[in-house]
Amino acid sequence: MLLRKILLWLALPATALLAVWSIVGAFLGAEQASKLFNSTPMVCIWCGLAVLLAVGVVHSAWRLRRPVLAVMHLGALLIIIGSMINSCRGHELARYFGIDKPVRGYMVLFRGHQSNSLLDSPDGKPAATLPFGLKLEDCRVECYPPADPTWLLVAEMPADRPAGEPQRTLLQWRSDKPTGIPGTSASVRVLRYVPCARAIYSEGTRRVLVIRCRGQKLIVPAEPGRQVMLENPRRSLRISGLYTRPSPRWNESGLDVVEDPSARRSPAVKVEIEEADGDKDKTVRLVFQDLPMHGQADGLAMRYVETWPIDAVADAASDTPAMLLEVSFADRSERVWLAPETPNMPDGLEISSLLAQAEKKDRLPEVTLYLVRPTSQIKRYQARLAVLESGRNVAEKLIEVNRPLHYGGFHVYWHYCDPVDPRYVMLSVRSDSGLTVVYAGFALLCGGIFAWGWAKPAWKSLSRRSDNGD
Repeated sequence: MLLRKILLWLALPATALLAVWSIVGAFLGAEQASKLFNSTPMVCIWCGLAVLLAVGVVHSAWRLRRPVLAVMHLGALLIIIGSMINSCRGHELARYFGIDKPVRGYMVLFRGHQSNSLLDSPDGKPAATLPFGLKLEDCRVECYPPADPTWLLVAEMPADRPAGEPQRTLLQWRSDKPTGIPGTSASVRVLRYVPCARAIYSEGTRRVLVIRCRGQKLIVPAEPGRQVMLENPRRSLRISGLYTRPSPRWNESGLDVVEDPSARRSPAVKVEIEEADGDKDKTVRLVFQDLPMHGQADGLAMRYVETWPIDAVADAASDTPAMLLEVSFADRSERVWLAPETPNMPDGLEISSLLAQAEKKDRLPEVTLYLVRPTSQIKRYQARLAVLESGRNVAEKLIEVNRPLHYGGFHVYWHYCDPVDPRYVMLSVRSDSGLTVVYAGFALLCGGIFAWGWAKPAWKSLSRRSDNGD
């Protein structure tokens, strides 16, 4: 009886303290809460509760001869032990026994690419590797149909201050009359709208390199040897090569690119960047047509794209539209096809470069027109992952939110992707160490509660009825 009282008086304050810390952790966010529950005071509380539960199991089974109560104590004990094994401190302890397994991490995968490298945070640095590789076979975002499927026409003007955001305005366009562009005397009229369209380019269509750097924007023909100078900071950019099927390789002299007909990559341009003051070594960037992120560095954004189409035709297989626009300013007007901002468009339609301006007093501000998909509620995110070992595909799964891939001691969850351009996905990887113990604990705890609260009273009631002859 004395031991029972001691256990109760020790368990109550420990449980109350754990409840208070759990409430505090709920307001700290995931990262800070993880640090809190892996702190030294919390480890002491976890170990103390585990010892109390272990004593409770022995006491209930041996002294009180109550197996159901012992099962409930054992279930709670297994939950705590499994959680401790799955914690950061648990993984640190496992390393002393030769088990080196990352606790968690993040992985960014582009469609068709593979990796086994984990980042320490969504925008962090490489921290660990998986014992197997993952390849993103496909990635898509399924949305509910919007109320109006017509794409939106947006006008963008530069920010009114160096560090500000560009000003974007939704144009309420109509096909029967011109629509004014705010902040200018220019207007735009939609002559034709093709809901599902395929752009047509003239033979020999040239690609261009679109360069943005701290307010500057240049559209440079993609020609080997072409060189431009940027200001703030002052640097030169030189196009040193064009590739249809590039295969990049790093060697002692830097980045080397060769043509490889078997390479599954989009066209790319090789750009050499050199600071005007000569303080830094020359850097080389390979900008792919379908991977604009490869052109981002040090306030510099580059995109390798095709020029504007000359026509568009209906195509039931396409999910993007096209617009034939008539842009007017002063006494000039031009007609041009506009498609959504994709690798097939040089960063929208910049009307100031489209329309010639004869007099400085009629200068038109830098205005860019975009077609934007109408927003609608997202139905589901999906990504098809392949698991690779020694270069061989050993498993595949279509993952969704809360439907992860489980392989090799890890759960791989969907974390993020761009719903507008789902060419890459960020995955969240979690170790499964100790989870089997946790699940077993929950099964024992729930079974014990069921037996204690319902099965045992029901059995007693049936026994009494049997004894009474009912």
